[in-house]
Amino acid sequence: KKLIIEGEGFNGQGALVNNGSVDNWNSAFRNITLTGDATIGGSKRFDVRALANTASTEPLGVFGKGKTLTVKTTPSSFAVIAGAIDVEKVVIKDGGVFRPEGACTFTIPGGVDILDGSLHTYGSTYPAEVPVRAAGETSVLDKQSGTTTFNGPFTVEEGATLTSQGGQTALLSGAVTNNGTIVNTAGTTKFMNTAVTHGDINVTGGTFQHFGKSWEGESRLNI
Repeated sequence: KKLIIEGEGFNGQGALVNNGSVDNWNSAFRNITLTGDATIGGSKRFDVRALANTASTEPLGVFGKGKTLTVKTTPSSFAVIAGAIDVEKVVIKDGGVFRPEGACTFTIPGGVDILDGSLHTYGSTYPAEVPVRAAGETSVLDKQSGTTTFNGPFTVEEGATLTSQGGQTALLSGAVTNNGTIVNTAGTTKFMNTAVTHGDINVTGGTFQHFGKSWEGESRLNI
């Protein structure tokens, strides 16, 4: 259940691709190790997770220090369930869906870049050392389960739109630099003890909360 991958695969579709008939957690590996920058793609879901009745000494998670993991799995997702994510950077693009769930550990010094794709949240805690950057016109933060906490810097780049959707909660406790637009359509987006710089925040559904510190610059809140 250990798989070693590198590269973009055929026509850039992914070094690891699931286009099969199974679209659930039964398609799973325990360990994916990157020996170089690597892309994961395909149209069906698959996971990194511990499987019942499967003995293995391999560490659980995605590993590749100094390597970039690009996720292009769409419309389904690539999920890591309570495992380690230990890579240089994660890039979500081309409609890709990345979904760390539960008690994952995050060692991603280069951060998570949401381009035109979705980061799904399931009650994990991102440490202060992991920045998150939304840089696409259709960047999505999809709050699927529980409260997910982002302790590091959270940036929305100029010209980018981050849609915060799903019925649960995202708690941003690091500095938020919003040079684009944040749209909350459902659930709760909460800025806790953090300065917010510039940009538009549009609340079309759900709840937006801001605690602790003042807004800075020309920020606009539209409800």
